[in-house]
Amino acid sequence: FEIIEIPYYKISKYSDFEINILSNMKKNKIRFPEGFTIEDILELMNRDSKSKKNKIKINYHLTELERHGLIECISIKRKKISRLENAGETFLKTIAGLI
Repeated sequence: FEIIEIPYYKISKYSDFEINILSNMKKNKIRFPEGFTIEDILELMNRDSKSKKNKIKINYHLTELERHGLIECISIKRKKISRLENAGETFLKTIAGLI
């Protein structure tokens, strides 16, 4: 999924650091597989998610944030499907080549 909108009026309880991470994800059109947590993203950003300074209060999966209307995401499942279709075509062509 990719974040396409962050309704700031709903996330006033979050820290500036949390909002900054979500904003950067939106701005850079970063895509993540379903089930990624903010902590996972911090690790990818080479930050220590355990340190007090960078501790994130949001423990929800990003899909949970979306479910609660805190962010809006677009799914990237379509890309996975097209990849499977391509793999299927390659498999069929290989079989056809053997026959």
